[in-house]
Amino acid sequence: MSYFTFTFAILQSPSGVGSGEKARAAATSYTARIKQSRLSLMTIRNTVAIDLGASSGRVMLASYQPEQQQLKLREVSRFTNRLQHRAGQDCWDLDALEGNIRQALAQLDAEGIRLDSIGIDTWGVDFVLLDAQGERVGQAVSYRDARTQGLMATAQQDLGRSNIYQRTGIQFLPFNTLYQLRALREQQPELVDRVAHLLLIPDYLHFRLTGELNWEYTNASTTQLLNIESDQWDEELLAWAGVPASWFGKPTPPGNRVGYWTSASGQQIPVIAVATHDTASAVLATPLQDANAAYLSSGTWSLMGIESPIPVVHPASLAANITNEGGATGYRVLKNIMGLWLLQRATQELNISDLPALIAQAAQQPACRSLVNPNDDRFINPANMCQTIQDSCRERGDAGAGNRSPTGALHLRQPRHALPPGRTGVGDDARPPAQPSAYRRRR
Repeated sequence: MSYFTFTFAILQSPSGVGSGEKARAAATSYTARIKQSRLSLMTIRNTVAIDLGASSGRVMLASYQPEQQQLKLREVSRFTNRLQHRAGQDCWDLDALEGNIRQALAQLDAEGIRLDSIGIDTWGVDFVLLDAQGERVGQAVSYRDARTQGLMATAQQDLGRSNIYQRTGIQFLPFNTLYQLRALREQQPELVDRVAHLLLIPDYLHFRLTGELNWEYTNASTTQLLNIESDQWDEELLAWAGVPASWFGKPTPPGNRVGYWTSASGQQIPVIAVATHDTASAVLATPLQDANAAYLSSGTWSLMGIESPIPVVHPASLAANITNEGGATGYRVLKNIMGLWLLQRATQELNISDLPALIAQAAQQPACRSLVNPNDDRFINPANMCQTIQDSCRERGDAGAGNRSPTGALHLRQPRHALPPGRTGVGDDARPPAQPSAYRRRR
């Protein structure tokens, strides 16, 4: 969680900027943003940061005390976020998420804390469909649902892998919004005619708090539907997905006020569309010092990459499946790697809540006899994660994988040891070529 830092405009220096006029322009822009951050720190006292991940959510209160020049953080609420199986699909329980958010906001209001702003970030690619009255159409289907199977290959065959990448700069993942929408058109056509708007998850929660529609840029960039040259929805890709452009509004840059949430005490609190993709907010708060610095943001997924003022779109980045997601400034040139998902699912299946104790047990286990590849498609959303891990170990020659560690420590130790191989080489893959393509810089 880091987008409260966007509210305060705590910014790092620009990276990857050349010499001459471009460097002077970047320095001038950076100086202006630093002045803006100081102004923000003097005028904002209490802001709420709502960070929703694929396994949990939390509501944080950030309070700035100008006399002491201190920023204090307080965890107001923390709650789980788990998939629900509804009508044959794996879905998000948005009502529960919204309820937890409203409960935390009501608690702060009851405490008499005057809030200056509210911001929300979430994971990417998933969306909610609304009719003309603003009511949900269908379920909020998760990216882990199996409905997109085979559609990424179909898109590459129909449109060309290189063409899609040149248009979007986004990596090929089988659950990107592009393929989810094609699945919707093919599998649930009865819903399509009822839809007036498509909102990504944070934009939907903004709508629920304010009644206003918004399409924030950083999350929109994850969909593989945004044209990387225009930062607008790509009509050719929308046509392939089978949905009209009228479902979408113009993407807005992070930092815009969406509307107001009215508290029980009558407070009118601005709701800010921060960098609503959680990784975009995390990267914004990362104190990268120079153009050679890289970051690793870990959670359910691990995101490793660099910041760049221009997208990195060339044959080598396509071959490495490097993505160019939008940032608060510039681009997040990164690789999506499986993170703690295997551990999260295994502990859920084994009904283990004491994670520190499990880690201690894992430390006492013998060195691993086998490794698993967490990026294997079999681990996206198996019916039984523990069994799938054991099956993978057997296939790699560990015949006794299913007979050890009833406590679950083995399951913990396997995913932890399996992470590093998938992370190697990302920094080199993400570096721009010697002659970068002539994309405009984002400020």
